[in-house]
Amino acid sequence: MHADAQEAATAADTQAEARTPDQVLQPVEEAPETAASSSAGTADLSDIIVTGSRVLRDGGASPTPVTVVAAEQLQLAAPGNVADGLNQLPAFRGSSRPQTAGAINLATSGGGGNFLNLRNLGVQRTLTLLDGRRAPPSATTGATDVNLLPQLLIQRVDTVTGGASAAYGSDAVAGVVNFVLDRNLTGLRTEVQAGISTRGDGGSQKVALAGGTSFADGRGHLLLSGEYANSDPIERYEGRDWALLGAGIIPNTAGGATQIRATNVNLNIAANGGRIVTVRRPNGTAIAGDPLTNFEFANAASGGGLDPFVAGTNRSAQFQQGGDGARQSTSISGGLQRSNFFGRASYELADNVTVFAEGIYGRSRSRFKILPSFNYNATAYQIYNGNPFIPADLQRIIDTRNSDADTTNDIGSFAVGRLNSDFPPITADILTRTWRGLGGFEATFGDWEVGGYFSHAESRVRQAYHNNPIYSRVAAAADVVRAADGSITCRAQPVPQGPVGVVSPPCVPLNILGSGSPSQAALGYVLGTNVSDLTYKQDVAAINISGTPFATWAGDVSIGFGAEARQESAAVTVDALSTAVPNFTGVRGLNVTGGTGNYQIGNAQPIAGRNTVREAYVEAAVPLLKESAIGHALDINGAVRYADYDRGGGVTTWKIGGVYEPVEGVRLRATRSRDIRAANIGELFGVGSQNQGTVIQPNGTTISYISYSGGNPDLVPETADTFTAGIALQPRALPGFTATVDYYNIEIGGVIGSLTAQQTYDQCAAGSALACSNVVATPTRLTISTRQLNLNRLETRGVDVELGWRGDVAGGQLSTRLLLGYLDKYVLSVPGAAPIDYTGEVGQLNANPKWTGVFSVNYDNGPIGLFVQERYIHKGVYNSTLVEGVTVNDNSVPARWYTDATIRFTLEDNASKPQLFVTANNLFDRDPPIAPYALGTIFRATNPLLYDVVGRYVTAGFRFRF
Repeated sequence: MHADAQEAATAADTQAEARTPDQVLQPVEEAPETAASSSAGTADLSDIIVTGSRVLRDGGASPTPVTVVAAEQLQLAAPGNVADGLNQLPAFRGSSRPQTAGAINLATSGGGGNFLNLRNLGVQRTLTLLDGRRAPPSATTGATDVNLLPQLLIQRVDTVTGGASAAYGSDAVAGVVNFVLDRNLTGLRTEVQAGISTRGDGGSQKVALAGGTSFADGRGHLLLSGEYANSDPIERYEGRDWALLGAGIIPNTAGGATQIRATNVNLNIAANGGRIVTVRRPNGTAIAGDPLTNFEFANAASGGGLDPFVAGTNRSAQFQQGGDGARQSTSISGGLQRSNFFGRASYELADNVTVFAEGIYGRSRSRFKILPSFNYNATAYQIYNGNPFIPADLQRIIDTRNSDADTTNDIGSFAVGRLNSDFPPITADILTRTWRGLGGFEATFGDWEVGGYFSHAESRVRQAYHNNPIYSRVAAAADVVRAADGSITCRAQPVPQGPVGVVSPPCVPLNILGSGSPSQAALGYVLGTNVSDLTYKQDVAAINISGTPFATWAGDVSIGFGAEARQESAAVTVDALSTAVPNFTGVRGLNVTGGTGNYQIGNAQPIAGRNTVREAYVEAAVPLLKESAIGHALDINGAVRYADYDRGGGVTTWKIGGVYEPVEGVRLRATRSRDIRAANIGELFGVGSQNQGTVIQPNGTTISYISYSGGNPDLVPETADTFTAGIALQPRALPGFTATVDYYNIEIGGVIGSLTAQQTYDQCAAGSALACSNVVATPTRLTISTRQLNLNRLETRGVDVELGWRGDVAGGQLSTRLLLGYLDKYVLSVPGAAPIDYTGEVGQLNANPKWTGVFSVNYDNGPIGLFVQERYIHKGVYNSTLVEGVTVNDNSVPARWYTDATIRFTLEDNASKPQLFVTANNLFDRDPPIAPYALGTIFRATNPLLYDVVGRYVTAGFRFRF
């Protein structure tokens, strides 16, 4: 860029920085041309092209709804992270974030990252772009962790809330989120902040620095940024009454509805120090109703021995209300440490040709408590007569019964259900490192613009699960005897697990009879760390050409065409014990054979796979009317793309849409599109893992299961038919006012996804042959496969509303904005079963409230600024498949309002314009509604995908620019 053009761009950039956040927070119809588009030389293509199209420059001509939010607005609402601000908007529902870490399951919780989810259609159906190009993936889903993007350089975020596969290819089924960078930044920006909850936990810190400068007499521009942020995990329930309630949904044994949403829910099958759940004769047969099952083991610090197990009310096989049973817990919010670095250099080779190179590196580490380890149901400890750890009072009872004449009452062993609360909890430690190098060019040749680039990206993700019990060692260590020399020793040494040559450490006796009984040496023997390492690579080469070759009576016709080739590959390596089939030869008391994996949870399996696609597209925008007698303007926009996948074959996507402006300031728009999403690497070859828990049967009772998840190489691409129609108003009679109302309808066929174990079981019970093919029941075991499937159909429809006004009030500038989302339909269909309508479901880890809204007010008057935002989540049903009064006592969840506020003070007389700010999220400290869900036998009291689980959170900091 020449010096005069650089000066123009710098001036425009400075002017943009001086504006208030709401001056740049406008619907796309008002989005101004950037400096780059009006400067001499090469146009900045990604800045002036409307997201969702390859050819449109005027946002008003876009037939697809686009919501534009300035980065400043997101910082006011949620200063900690841009993704947190986006997730407050109605269009984003069900996103993965630190508050959901460990809440769903190890495969889908996002590992503490920020993965965006439009319309709750899945992160894999939301395409994330960085300056109009695919952002580097950081998971096997191909999705991008927004934590790794250069947040201080983000100028605005464009969200296309409709299918955009014809413009961008696979994944853009729910829409596109484009992070547009301020590539013309000149000078320095700095931001420092810290925050903490008003309960004194969840502390956070962030430091960010970005700078830009020109060189070579303005022909080149250099941009650099770096950011470090840390947020501590929240594991304490104290101070959060809703978390201490012990809420859960359990079978109702008192009559009435088959299930009851209750508080003070504890396990009936386990106690913290162990509860005797089954007594067996020497031949292994169970003694029904044995009185010893009414006892638990006392705390070791109090001398041990037997204590009566106090029974609660509403007892079932697994749960009870009250009583002495154990209660499991997990993290409220995961901890996250992240850093990222970004660099970009551009150079103008000639007046019409610019080359550029970009590099990005991001690192994030998430740590959170998954759950305390446990042994009950199929994995209950088996303690045999003569075990020297058996308390003296219990051993006397056993000896007495074994010496009398009644042999039917003899005791050979007993099973102990135990929540291992005196073990260190199983903890996830997930390290993600992502980098991308990109080089490209932009050029103009008369009325034509050409841009191309090549990029290579890699992500390396290490998932480690610490303090994870190793089954064979647990069984061997719990089965102890007294040696001839009087020492306590393991009865048998387990055979080596894993590949030939692996040597197991010597067995260390484990005392589990009473809380606090296990020794550190025993814990060191039975607990381990299983590790999986993912390497994900992506190569992209693309060229895009656009121009205005001719004009109609109404204006220039724009045409764009291009091609893209993309290859993605993934490989996962794991530790030896995760891939080995448990071998219990010589070990008594525990047998969990039936699958690979020696650990209680995780047990990821190695994978390797590659997917390649070659695409070509063409798009055109044709004006048909301009200031005519039958309308002010009419524009038609259409595109078609052909993609050839090496898995899945060839598919065609397309869109056709138009914008009609009958009078100036009133725009009617509609789009019809066919969108596709091919299976990603994770779905095709995905990391398999083993987990266990319980499912609720149709009669309300629970049953234990072991589940296996993983990819499916036989998947076919899913297809989506999307229709949007709306109106945009910008009346001259109301200066500063804008309004849009848009209807959407999305129907996805051949949906790629996995059901939870409970959903799979429910669908099988409802008669689905597909679901039943993934359920195997034997007299001793229930196995459920939750692998990826083409689940047939998902339909959703609703309405988005946006209202905004900006004007001068009392010597300052006032701006308001209202975003409303109405969900009319969200239906999932599986072959062989009745469709399930999840509309309005806000429990069970679903995020489908019928109404969501955000209303914000921002006022600037001199150095003082005040921002207030109100968030609304409509009341809903707890579980769409339940009937209140029949299958559950209460199926309702109340509405919630959350208030956020930011006050800021800017020293306007200072050249760097330093700004101090204080933000309070959830200002009035509203608790989430009680909507418990179960992860196995762990209940979490609310739905973290929708509701604030942290409480009032205060952030303070400062920003300045040079």
